Order: sequence, then C-alpha cells, then structure tokens
Amino acid sequence: MSGFEVVGHWWLPESETRKLPGVLTVDAQGASQLLLIGGALKEVTDVATWTHADGESSAEITEDDLEVAGTYDRILGEAEGANYTLEGGVQISYQGAMFGGAYRQLVHVQQVFKGVHFDGAGEPSANAVFVRPRGLESWVGRSGIGGTVKLKPGE
Repeated sequence: MSGFEVVGHWWLPESETRKLPGVLTVDAQGASQLLLIGGALKEVTDVATWTHADGESSAEITEDDLEVAGTYDRILGEAEGANYTLEGGVQISYQGAMFGGAYRQLVHVQQVFKGVHFDGAGEPSANAVFVRPRGLESWVGRSGIGGTVKLKPGE
C-alpha cells in the first residue's frame, strides 16, 4: 500500500456544526494520524463539571475528564471530494490554551474508511468488499500460472 495525505474538514458525529480544518496522513504501513488546526474535536471545557453560584462560575476537571476529551470512537470528514470515517481515535498531542483557543490537536486513528460516512455509534458494516491485489506476483514470489507437461520418449 502506498501512503496518502488529504486536507479537509473533520468533526464528531454529534457535533456536525463544529467542523475543523485538518490533514489526514496514512503512511505506507497503514499508520494513520489526523492533525487538526485551529481547535480540538472536544475541548476540555466540553467535559468539565461546571458550578455556577453567586455570580461566579468554576470548572472541575478530573483525569478521567482529560481522557474523555481526547478519545474519539468515530470522526467524520470531507477531504478532497471524498467522505471519510475514522475509527478509534486517541489524542497524541494538544497545543493551545486549556480552556478553548486550542490551535493544534494530533489524533492517532486505528481505521480509515474512504468514500463513506458511518453515522451513529454502531460498528461499521458492509454488504460487499472489493479487493484489488496489486503486485500479487511479487508478493507470493511466483507467477501464479503453472502447468505440467509430460513428454513420452520418441514422440
């Protein structure tokens, strides 16, 4: 497999109005990363426990909150004319202010599906799989075509 890189907009299925620009990179071994620019898919403030009293607001953030803020079961995207569904995202790094104003988030994703948006929380499913074996001859080390010829002496 050859790697690829696409530029597009990315969002969580429950937050379609919050689309972020970013770059999806898949290397030749299939390792996939999504670099988001200008924000994070889920800000820490989205998962904090807020308390409002006497005209003041405060937020409590636990270690579990930070983990939730950086874990994504599914990410949807549109990049260079194609739909993408990314599965199993985990934040690798985050640069920016803790409360909003994030300007960069790097997410490792386990699976990349091109040409489709899987909505909802269920597992991706399909009724067909298309396989295009390229370089199969090199992969197995032989042509794949064989035969046996038997010759009788004197013929």
